[in-house]
Amino acid sequence: MPDFAKVKVEIRHSSMAYLESVEQWTREIAQAAAMATQTQVQITPVAHIYNTTINDAMGALLMECAEKFACDGIAPPRKDCGSTDFGAVTHRLPSCCLRVKTIETDDPPHTDAWVKTGKEARAHQGIYDGAVCCALAAFRLVTDEAAWQDVYQCFLAHQKRRIEEWKNSHGNA
Repeated sequence: MPDFAKVKVEIRHSSMAYLESVEQWTREIAQAAAMATQTQVQITPVAHIYNTTINDAMGALLMECAEKFACDGIAPPRKDCGSTDFGAVTHRLPSCCLRVKTIETDDPPHTDAWVKTGKEARAHQGIYDGAVCCALAAFRLVTDEAAWQDVYQCFLAHQKRRIEEWKNSHGNA
C-alpha cells in the first residue's frame, strides 16, 4: 500500500441537484474505501460546473443562418449536449451547438478511420460552412436588437431555472 495517493475526480451533469447527489455518493465511496484500507481520506471540492446548457434562441438563429446560406448537412443542435469542456462557460455566456456535417462515414468518433475522414475535403467544407453560419449569426446579434433580446432572454430564463433548482435542492437557503 503506498504512503500517499491522489485522485482527481470531475463529475458533470446538466442538473445541479443530480450532480450534488452523485457528488455525495462519490464522497461516500471514497470514505468507504478509506475505511476498508484503514487509511484516511481528504476530499477537497474545487468547483461546481454545469454541463453545456443550450440557448434555444441562439440555436434557432444559427439554423436560420444555415438555411439562408444553404449549408449542406447542418443539423439542429441537440437539446442536451452532455459533458463537454465547452459546458464550463455556458452558465456564464449564451451558448449553443451547431452540428456541422464534416464526414461521410458511420465510423465511431475518435477512431483512426474517423480522424482520417475528418482530414478530407468534405470536412474542410463543413468547417467553412459552420464558420459562415456563426459569422452570420454574430452579425445578426450585433445588428438586430430583437435577435439579441431573444438570445439574452433565453439565457436569463436558464439562469433563473438554475437558481430555482439550486434553492429547491438546498431547502430555499
